[in-house]
Amino acid sequence: MKDIFQFHHDVIDRYKEFSEGFAKIASQDIREYADQIFREENKYTPPPLIQLNMNYSPGMTIEQMVADGSLHPLCKDIFRIKGNSEFRLHLHQQQAITLASKRQNYVVTTGTGSGKSLAFFIPIIDGILKAKGKEPSPRIRAIIIYPMNALANSQMEEVKKFLDNLEPSPITVGRYTGQESREERSACANMPPDILLTNYMMLEYLLTRGNKDTDRKIVEAAQDLQFLVLDELHTYRGRQGADVAMLVRRLRAATQSQNMLCVGTSATMSSSEDKQDRIKAVSGVATKLFGSLFSPANVIEETLERVTDTSIRQADLPDLLRRYLKSTPTFEWANEQELKSDPVAVWVELNLGITVKDNDCRRAKPATIPQLAERLSVDSGLSILEATDYLQNFFAAAFDRKIGDRTPFAFKLHQFVRGPGGIFLTLEPPTKRVITVEEQIYAPGRDEQVQLFQAYFCTECGQEHIPVWYNAEENRCTPRALNEPIPKERPDNPIIAGVLTPRHEKMGFKENNPFDTLPEHWQEEGPGGVLRLKKSYRDAMPEAWQVNMHGEKGGMTSPLSEFFFTKGSFRFCVNCTADFPGQGRDANRISPLSMEGRSSATTVMMIESLQAFQRQIPEEADDEKRAELQKTAKILGFTDNRQDAALQSGFFNDFTQTAVLRAGLLRALTSSGVEMSESELVPAMLKALNLDPLFTPGGGADLPTRMRFLFDPDFKGSVLREARDAMSFFLGYSLIHDLRRGWRRLNPNLEQLGLIHISYMDMEYLAEDLRKETKEDALLYRFSKEGWCIFLHMLFDMLRKRICLASHYLDSGCQDKYKSLIRQRLAPYWHFSQRQQLSVTNKLAFCSVGEKKPGIDIAMNERSGLLRNLLRDVNKILVQKSKEKAYENADRDKEIWNHFNQKEGIRDASLLLQQIFREAKNYGILNYFEKSNSWVLNSACIRWSLGSPEEKQEAESRNNTFFSNLYDRLARILGEPEHRLFELEAQEHTAQVDNETRATLEKRFRNDPKDMEENGHPLLPLPLMFCSPTMELGVDISSLNVVFLRNVPPTPANYAQRAGRAGRSGQPALTITYCSSGSPHDLWYFNNQSSMVAGAVKEPAIDLANQDLIDSHLRAIWLGASRVELPSSIVDIVDTSDQQALPIKKEYLEQLRNPAIMSKALPQALEVFNSLTADNSIPDSPEYAWMRSEDYCTFCMEQALENLDRSLDGWRELYRSVQNQMQECYDIINAPPTLHSPEERRQAQNRFHDALMQREMLIKSSTSRNQDFYSYRYLAGQGFMPGYNFPRLPLIAWLPGKEDGMRNMHALSRPRFLALSEFGPRSLIYHCGGIYQVKRIKLRAQSGQTGTQLPTETMQICPSCGHAHLVTHNNAESNDASGSKLDICNNCGTHLEASSSISNLYLVETVETELKEHISINDEERQRQGYELQTCYCFDQRQPVKSKLMLGDAVLAMLTYAPSARIWRINKGWSRRSDRNTLGFVINPSNGKWSKEETLEAEAAGAEENNNATKKDKIPTQRIIPYVRDIRNILIFTPPTDFPQEQMPTLQAAIQTGIVRAFQIESSEIIVEPLPNKDNRQHILIYEAAEGGAGILRHLAEHITFMQGVAAEALAAMHYELRDAVLYDTEQDKPEDARCGKGCYRCLLSYYNQTEHALIDRSADETCTLLQDMSNNQCRLETLASASSVTNHPWLKELERRGIPAPEESNKSIAGIKADFFYPDAYIAVFMARPAPADLNTLQDIGIVSVYFPSFSDADAFNKLQALLS
Repeated sequence: MKDIFQFHHDVIDRYKEFSEGFAKIASQDIREYADQIFREENKYTPPPLIQLNMNYSPGMTIEQMVADGSLHPLCKDIFRIKGNSEFRLHLHQQQAITLASKRQNYVVTTGTGSGKSLAFFIPIIDGILKAKGKEPSPRIRAIIIYPMNALANSQMEEVKKFLDNLEPSPITVGRYTGQESREERSACANMPPDILLTNYMMLEYLLTRGNKDTDRKIVEAAQDLQFLVLDELHTYRGRQGADVAMLVRRLRAATQSQNMLCVGTSATMSSSEDKQDRIKAVSGVATKLFGSLFSPANVIEETLERVTDTSIRQADLPDLLRRYLKSTPTFEWANEQELKSDPVAVWVELNLGITVKDNDCRRAKPATIPQLAERLSVDSGLSILEATDYLQNFFAAAFDRKIGDRTPFAFKLHQFVRGPGGIFLTLEPPTKRVITVEEQIYAPGRDEQVQLFQAYFCTECGQEHIPVWYNAEENRCTPRALNEPIPKERPDNPIIAGVLTPRHEKMGFKENNPFDTLPEHWQEEGPGGVLRLKKSYRDAMPEAWQVNMHGEKGGMTSPLSEFFFTKGSFRFCVNCTADFPGQGRDANRISPLSMEGRSSATTVMMIESLQAFQRQIPEEADDEKRAELQKTAKILGFTDNRQDAALQSGFFNDFTQTAVLRAGLLRALTSSGVEMSESELVPAMLKALNLDPLFTPGGGADLPTRMRFLFDPDFKGSVLREARDAMSFFLGYSLIHDLRRGWRRLNPNLEQLGLIHISYMDMEYLAEDLRKETKEDALLYRFSKEGWCIFLHMLFDMLRKRICLASHYLDSGCQDKYKSLIRQRLAPYWHFSQRQQLSVTNKLAFCSVGEKKPGIDIAMNERSGLLRNLLRDVNKILVQKSKEKAYENADRDKEIWNHFNQKEGIRDASLLLQQIFREAKNYGILNYFEKSNSWVLNSACIRWSLGSPEEKQEAESRNNTFFSNLYDRLARILGEPEHRLFELEAQEHTAQVDNETRATLEKRFRNDPKDMEENGHPLLPLPLMFCSPTMELGVDISSLNVVFLRNVPPTPANYAQRAGRAGRSGQPALTITYCSSGSPHDLWYFNNQSSMVAGAVKEPAIDLANQDLIDSHLRAIWLGASRVELPSSIVDIVDTSDQQALPIKKEYLEQLRNPAIMSKALPQALEVFNSLTADNSIPDSPEYAWMRSEDYCTFCMEQALENLDRSLDGWRELYRSVQNQMQECYDIINAPPTLHSPEERRQAQNRFHDALMQREMLIKSSTSRNQDFYSYRYLAGQGFMPGYNFPRLPLIAWLPGKEDGMRNMHALSRPRFLALSEFGPRSLIYHCGGIYQVKRIKLRAQSGQTGTQLPTETMQICPSCGHAHLVTHNNAESNDASGSKLDICNNCGTHLEASSSISNLYLVETVETELKEHISINDEERQRQGYELQTCYCFDQRQPVKSKLMLGDAVLAMLTYAPSARIWRINKGWSRRSDRNTLGFVINPSNGKWSKEETLEAEAAGAEENNNATKKDKIPTQRIIPYVRDIRNILIFTPPTDFPQEQMPTLQAAIQTGIVRAFQIESSEIIVEPLPNKDNRQHILIYEAAEGGAGILRHLAEHITFMQGVAAEALAAMHYELRDAVLYDTEQDKPEDARCGKGCYRCLLSYYNQTEHALIDRSADETCTLLQDMSNNQCRLETLASASSVTNHPWLKELERRGIPAPEESNKSIAGIKADFFYPDAYIAVFMARPAPADLNTLQDIGIVSVYFPSFSDADAFNKLQALLS
């Protein structure tokens, strides 16, 4: 990149042009405020932070370390760089080698790009070389575990570059990541490499699977490992980190590698300035992960040094600078020494590179150029402007200059961009209302609470509109988010959605004569010929309201403001009278301050970036540098959500395709210079797009062009001509379709922008004829020819924009033919989407009032609203022409037309139109269809030409000029020989893309000429890739200079990794981060950018004291010890001859029941188990006593086979459901024709094929996109085996697809709690360019179903504590033996009323989707359905740990922590449903299809009206409440009883915000909810969204420092800080109108709690006081005695399984003797350890019977206990 500052300037300027260009605001006060905001230079695009690449202290050279014996002699031959005489190490690399030579564990914590990988590769290769000299047998000596395959692949390439320096290489490296072929896996097993690169999941498979040809051999070859490396330690957090920690312990046991050297790499895990604190944090994490001691002394931190002249001191610089800069330096240095001694270079290093304290060099904080210029100005005496110029000139000259082998002034720019968001105002008159861009609840600077409302602006005229909820009972309006779903209005629901619009005198809507201005399609003729609104629009009539500043309609508080109120969504602008289609979203009709969203802003910046790259390429004369520029012309984009990656890629591709085609049209017209017909325009567009050579046999198009456009680049001759016809049809259809009415309002077309002009052939002659033929007594007598032309033009425009147009592009027969031809001849990028319904010709007919004609799309008569609008629009144009004096008779024409309208113009106009149509038919302008008596415009008469300057100027007043400039610019670029516009392409790279496709995308993105081929076919470069974190960690893309972050990453570690992908080759790099105004996380870091760019990383929380975790690893040890190789497909494990039971096959049962398994597994299990207690991973408290029992491993593995069988139940359920569906559909298809309609048969065939594909996925696991049902992966998903980062018991969505002419099916899985909303009823899923809608749930093949109704369940929820009790239809899951309803809560004893129950619960496990449409530029943001979700919990028999949060003698709160609680997540219905008391969703119980309707009555009425309804659709519908379930750890926070309930929402938001900030997680990762519910807030339930969790809750429950930290972070987020032990509101330091009132998006408000925004008040006294007390360092935790509680013990599981009642008490002290469990009513004491004889005698003397259990599953002891109890 030649000039990164210019590059950055171009990109940001283009974005600002786009972002600010939308602000078309009608109201003067809002417009002036917006202009002022945009003029604030740093408001939305502050200057970028600049950060120097680090200069690490040099160590010894490889040669020196070989010479002193530290390294093997061959290392100097392996580790060398071509062209360099020596390989000098960084000091931290040398330190790592030294520690490795002493066989001491170590961790390297240095920055991105610091060569951390060599800090373990060099010691490993050295150690292996030395070991092989003594014992050369081939075996695996080192295993390196990577968190992601992309990182393993990258590292494999890097290490091979060194090893290839020797032929043959003495060291072999192998990869085992799941991407290898069968042959590669066999080679790895038969010829084991010295070094094995893998990931944790594949290492799990190696230890667990019994494949004798590969897995067993590899494990056997890895005995007595020398090295184990975990790369990126800081990423192993939560359950994934705990699983990896257990895996490492198992690997050590399985390979007998007790002496292996453990090495880790990591980011720095502490913000402390104290080095001892930092290294202690890192060593603690490493010790827990490896299960091996890491000394803090062996944590290697980065060591930095000055590279400039060290004789120049900081104090000397001002004088040196003043003298030096007076000479106007040009920054041209003859040698290194001149650069080193340059005063500016010294100053830059000491201000931006390092800070020196006590001879210790630390990284300097990044700064902006203005900040640096200000400092330099002070030191040098220059003006700030001069200092800025000098700094930029210095960086431009010095970035690639070397000192030694380093480029010390290579740098990165970090640009944060904030979307403008919205305008917020009060409901007061324009002269008094408050206007702000800071999103908060109440107006700042007001003594009384005056609520703020967000204003949105009409895309046509800029009038402000305010979405509101109107509560008829309270007679009050409250703010409504534009994206909130609007429920259907019901008489019993007082809350109505609507839009308030401030009234003014010049409004187009006239309430005294509304039918003249309301849309024509709203109107109809009623009795007596009186116009009225159609039934579906009657509620949409604007009403005149008076509203006060508190939102009260007609309120007593003055002043009252005048508004129009319109019910429902925004469909009509009362100012400009523009109407909008019924379908679509309000966000496409009215916009906030800027219409932009993440997708459009990202796309604009990416297009400009890629164009900036491409502008540099032709300017470079040197071929080698030119090739390198082509390789670097790419951008890596990141987003944290895989669906967002899919959305962004689809949006970008649709935007660029549309833009290039429009530019092609503009260039074709520009080149022609004359009007063109449709038949002339399409060939001209082919030429303008430079596609003529492509479609001409022998035309000489290059291979990349052929690949981008042709299905087969080898097409020739007639096939190539067919491809030309196909492309011509695609272009022709796109021309017409792009100019239709109401299309892409956020991306105006060329006609809307005034860039092109549409006219009609012979229209002037027709106008002259009409003028001459008008009789003297007619109203339009003396109407001029110009006036007639205006009228005709408006008339023909109306027909054209409504697709009332005769063209073969709109003929359905031609469309079918060409859709097929396009798929056969053109590349997929140019295909019409599979389900795309192309527009066809609409026909217009003149009908009498009330007449309906079949086949007619547009009806015209004297009462037609369409006609009224036409006359009104003509009048607008004539008035404008009159003002402009546009032609001689303009004033007279205006008066004539006005008179025409005032008289009987409407009736006469209908007759006049019929006359015009007949005349136009004679000219060939209109076509007449006699059979249907209908008319269409003849497309052959349309003439296309460039727009006039006047048209363009007029259009610019309404539209964003960015688009005009964009198309002008692209049209010019198309004229350049190597424009590369067709290379603009984006793809998603996420976990939901199959492995093969991801690997191909990586090759295309790297664009390495040596690797741009696949299966013998060349690959095209990919310039833009949007990733979830799949490409985040350590992947070296050396030629990447720009990274784009679509959102602020969760933590500084994530940011450092993502930004670190760019600039790794020493070139200047740019990272752009887009911050949404609606995200508090984004906004906080936008205002604290250094905290993200140079922030510290929190040490990961890892909880190993988790029973589910340990059980899964013990079962994995058991399965591995069995050496049973399970088939890859589960269908081969079970016996399908028994279709109902589907039992495990006998051959596997026999092998798994072999007693020898236990004898082999138990020693490994005990070694792993004992290591947990040895390194204090297990808390020393009673509830973890089971983990210190020697019997637990035996007990768990004895139950393993039973658990394995139970784990297959989910697959069995899916298999039975699919089989049932296939049989059901088969019966319909093959039934006699009289039993089912053709539509029923068609639907049955579709569902049969879907079920067939689902069955194929269930029984086959060989494809890369079908790994969810790979047997071992499936068992991990069911919790039987470790799951790592894979969701346990996931909810699956089936996605249909089409590829290579064959039907395919994708199965997407999500964690259940996330999927309940993400895969909820009628929700949308974004995947691989398509938008899929969840249409049905897969019904379970279950018992208990009666008739046609689904069996449902009931849950009782305690109104006091929120504890739940599930009553099932089959008693399969109940809290007691009966499963019957309870009278009292079994947790707190509260009486349970009938009203505390939720009925109609249905467990959802699988959903089905349909492809709705392809992602387009209309999809700015993901559409999310709003659901009301509730979480219920149950302690079951495992009682929690309770503690008090104390300050002095005061109890601040009660904490209840349950390490393992049963919780249910319930989807109670739409968040904005009409009837709050009606829960759930309407479903067809026979096929699981969700209804669009909200009520059963509406669904039944809709089914009756639908004549095409199938018999299945006529089955009575049912209302169900979907739910999912899981076992999680939970924390319940209970404030004091006198804490005000109205402040609970604030406390809840504060605790969540504090946890998010204290633990560096995302808001979505921690769930905080009120208990028992939102209407009765007595407690706060906290649990982690990620399954297994990150151990956050246990830290909060057991360590007071964490709770203090959460409270402190919460207060800081709420804008408070402690000053002299008193809370100070830092907002008081800001201007009054910029302060946060009750809450804002910088503190407690977020997307996730928007329904509670009105309840949150950051200044609530009791909340602030409680948080301040909790943050006090004198605060303490006191654990309450739990002697009477039943603990979490495996013995209880066995007790429950045998049906024996549970004991009431545990850890019971009786006469000084401690019994493990106690039955007080039966006087029975239970012991897990043999009691002393004296103790037995003592108990016997007081009447207590003792029962001793030698093991958890001792049958004799259980029999004795059962007999005693009975």
